[in-house]
Amino acid sequence: MELKFYQRLNGYRPWFPDANFDFCELIRSDYNPLGKIFYASFKKFSNMNHSCPFTDSLIVDNAYADYSTLVLPIFPGHYMFKLVNYFAKKPQLNISVYFSVIEDWKNV
Repeated sequence: MELKFYQRLNGYRPWFPDANFDFCELIRSDYNPLGKIFYASFKKFSNMNHSCPFTDSLIVDNAYADYSTLVLPIFPGHYMFKLVNYFAKKPQLNISVYFSVIEDWKNV
């Protein structure tokens, strides 16, 4: 699995070093800090509560960003993270998630 983060600055530019990790190994042990942060961000919204292999559909439902648990500083702006899943060393699934971080000046 490959995880890439981009920030939009005259087009989407790499914002953070790419992370490559084995998702099944990540579930068994927390060997990759960035992978651990990624998995923790959606674990409570998904049905991925067991180790590999996954035989049924994987579902992430009603997910939202919880900034209180986020350990990476994210400044206001437009971002994208891209997830590429590999099987037999060939890309099988590409997911791109676009999001914006804005400051709430009314509550500051």
